[in-house]
Amino acid sequence: MEIQWVPFLGVLARAAGLLGTMPVLSGLYIPGIVRVGLAVLVALALYPAVAVPFPEDFLTASLWILAETVTGLAIGLLAQILFSAIQMAGSLLDLDLGLGVAGLLDPVGHQPVSVLGNFFNLTGSLLYLLTGAYAVPFLALRYSFEGLPPGTFSGGSFALDMAAALSTAFLAAVQLALPVIAVSFVVTVAMAVFARAIPQMNVFLLGLPLKIALGLLALGLLLPAYRGMMEVLFPSEAAFLLPGGMQP
Repeated sequence: MEIQWVPFLGVLARAAGLLGTMPVLSGLYIPGIVRVGLAVLVALALYPAVAVPFPEDFLTASLWILAETVTGLAIGLLAQILFSAIQMAGSLLDLDLGLGVAGLLDPVGHQPVSVLGNFFNLTGSLLYLLTGAYAVPFLALRYSFEGLPPGTFSGGSFALDMAAALSTAFLAAVQLALPVIAVSFVVTVAMAVFARAIPQMNVFLLGLPLKIALGLLALGLLLPAYRGMMEVLFPSEAAFLLPGGMQP
């Protein structure tokens, strides 16, 4: 099949935008040349399957390619918001257990994050790859050419989708963090009772290490359940990005 380069660049721009913001594959630990090569391969695979118009002049082609890039960025950003629920859950646990002062560099978001936030992020990244959830944004890219024809971008619809994705991510983060937060709450209540019964005891000095230790112990015991909870979170990505909530 003969490739017309201007329409192909439009498909490539949408694919490159997706790879610039989607979870895991947009991280700086993946070399830029690898992401460029992957974008080209995705564009070559999609080009024969999508109907792409041919812009009439240079200005129209430039605006068209810009709209394609923004569309790809928007699709990847929606997936990234949903994926961020995992790191958000770790950050909530850090605040509750007193580990918020310890910071690490997030290899995906390239921002300082807390200890458990980084742990949840790396665990979620592995599960994201192992469960095949990384295919959902690529399927969304394929179907986006039907819902959003080349050269068009609906900012209002994207804003509504982003608001829904943010609420879903926040709810999922609270659900992921809630079991360990419950253990931490019980420890806090127990330490308050001890402080009331034995006023001479330094509750702050003894309670903080105990709270961290029991919280980490509960986290370790709940790791198998967390894997299941994270795997349940990934289908919500399909519900947002694919028509009819199709599964990859």
